[in-house]
Amino acid sequence: MSHKSISRYIGDELIFSHSLYEKVGHKDDWVHITDSYEILYFVKNNSLYTVEDKTYTINDGSVIISHPGQRHIHSYKEQNMYERYHIRLDSRILPVDLPKLLPDDFCVFSAKDYPETDNFFKIMDTYCQKFEGEVLTEALKSAVINLIFHIISISKSNVSAPDYHTNKILSKVIEYIDRTICEPMNLDKLCSELFVSKSYLHHIFVETLKISPKKYITSKKLYLAQKDIRSGKNPTSVYAAYGFSNYSGFYRAYVSHIGYPPSEELRRKDNIIDNFIL
Repeated sequence: MSHKSISRYIGDELIFSHSLYEKVGHKDDWVHITDSYEILYFVKNNSLYTVEDKTYTINDGSVIISHPGQRHIHSYKEQNMYERYHIRLDSRILPVDLPKLLPDDFCVFSAKDYPETDNFFKIMDTYCQKFEGEVLTEALKSAVINLIFHIISISKSNVSAPDYHTNKILSKVIEYIDRTICEPMNLDKLCSELFVSKSYLHHIFVETLKISPKKYITSKKLYLAQKDIRSGKNPTSVYAAYGFSNYSGFYRAYVSHIGYPPSEELRRKDNIIDNFIL
C-alpha cells in the first residue's frame, strides 16, 4: 500500500492526519486497540469495518467513532485509492467526557447525510497549513471539540441506524467476557455455559476479530490493567484484580502485548502516541 500525507499533526494529547492511500488490497487489513477515542472519516472508500462484534459496510462519506478499549479491524477491498481523515484524542483535552454523551450503539454515520461534517475536517487541514507550534495545537483542539459537539447533535437527531452484520454467538461470548473480565480465564467454563464448542469459538474469533479467544481475553484484561496503572495504582496490586495468578505471568503478558513493562506506564501515561496495538 502506498501512502501520501496531505496534512498531519502529532501531539501528546491529539493526533490528526489526512491521507491518501493507493493500491490497497485484502492483505492490508488494519487491526488494533487504543487507549483513546478515535474518529475516522472516509472521504473515498469501499471496505468493511469491524468494531468488536459488529461489522459495518464503509462507503464514501462514512464516519466512525470508536471508544477506548474497543478492538477494531479495517478490512480493505481491492481498490485503486482511498482517502481518510484520522483523529485520535485523549479525553482529558475535552471540557467534559463528551463522547460518553453518544448513545452506546452510535458509532457510524454518513457525512453525505450531513454535508457540513466535511467542513469540520477541512478546517483542520487549513489549520495545519496556516499555523504551527502552540497556536496549531490549540486551534486543532478547538476544532475537534466543535466536531464532537456536531457528532453528538447528529446522534440525537433521527439518524437512521447503520447497517451491520454480526454473529449472535460472538455477541453473547463478548458480553460474557465483559461480564467476567475480572475472573481467571476459563475457556472450558465459557464454552459450557454458552453451549459452544472450543473449535467453533476459535473459528468465529479468528474469522471476525483476527485473534484467538485466549488472546482477545488477555488483551482486554491488560487494557483495563493498563488504565488502572496509569491512574496511579501499583502494578503489583493490579494483576490479581484481573484474574492473573501471579505477577510474573502478568508481567510477561504485559510486555508481550503492550511492548514495555508495567513500571513504565507512569512515564508514558501522558502520551497517547504509545498505543496498545494487537
